[in-house]
Amino acid sequence: MKRREAVDKIKLAIIGYGGMGHWHRVRMALSGYIDVVGAYDIDPEARKRATLWRLKAYESAGELMADKEVEAVLIATPNDSHEYYTLMAAAAKKHIICEKPVTLGSESLQRMIDAANQNGVIFTVHQNRRWDGDYLKAKYIMNCPEMGKVYRIISDVSSSHGLPGAWRKDKSKGGGMLWDWGVHLIDQLINAIDSPVVAVSCRADFVYGFDVDDGIDMFLDFADGTEGHIVINTNDFKPYPRWKIFGTNGTGIVKSWNSRGKMVIVRERFDRKNKGIDAGNGFTKTMADRSKSTIRTVRLKKKDAPPRKPAFYEGFYNTVRKGEPLLVSHESVMRCMKIMEAGFKSIAEKNVIKTEI
Repeated sequence: MKRREAVDKIKLAIIGYGGMGHWHRVRMALSGYIDVVGAYDIDPEARKRATLWRLKAYESAGELMADKEVEAVLIATPNDSHEYYTLMAAAAKKHIICEKPVTLGSESLQRMIDAANQNGVIFTVHQNRRWDGDYLKAKYIMNCPEMGKVYRIISDVSSSHGLPGAWRKDKSKGGGMLWDWGVHLIDQLINAIDSPVVAVSCRADFVYGFDVDDGIDMFLDFADGTEGHIVINTNDFKPYPRWKIFGTNGTGIVKSWNSRGKMVIVRERFDRKNKGIDAGNGFTKTMADRSKSTIRTVRLKKKDAPPRKPAFYEGFYNTVRKGEPLLVSHESVMRCMKIMEAGFKSIAEKNVIKTEI
């Protein structure tokens, strides 16, 4: 058995010890690459909770930054404060992991990148859904030769639970579904499709009456002709499949987060047995179901898109300790940010935004 090399764990403190801060603490410990030593939160109760896990609770962000034991920080505060803490951490020579969305605009993001570069520290963003099982299956289908040319991809995340609580309903803090979930689904598509985005169209829902969107429909047109359709809905009582992928020779479906996925591939383009159907008050051959003999269903096997252990923390460790490239690069984060900005512009102007992103 190959022995695992000795790990010089990165000593890290968490800024913002709420739900996501605690989530990171647990998973960082399990990763074996990061030693969480402390936490800071503006809420005294959150600091108290941190001590229950034997973390040092800092009374201020300044106290945390002054702690020489701390090599890195994880920022899990409301979105509007990410830049503030990033600039503070960079000045204190701490490496930085920032929760998504990284900030609320591309100019702010550039300041964060510049601060990290000028101070010689690593700065990256927790785009964790690049390792989601449903996404890996969708990518497998997109790249399967049997599908022919893939020309449309629908990525749908829907539920009926409404907007999350607390600051996620607050526009000034970066609330709303385009910021919260759009950042994930855009990131997934632009990492799966090797082509620039040339047009963005987006509309938003405000079903619950807040000043932030509770759902979006976004269309991304890629230069290679592929269309990405992102659907986010928090008032959907019967959600669509998580992924639906259209190719010239077949259709791929990944039904949910944990389903295996399948492709329906054409055997015979012309269906000789199609006699047509009565449809409502009319007759159609075009919209009739296909004869089963003209198609075949290919169910994905586990080996086709095997589940992968999330590599984010290991990747951060390898960048800090070994100088390897970031798994979530500054360029990919900036690209995603500019597409989100185009989405907000499209919502405001009710128009298609031409881009080259």
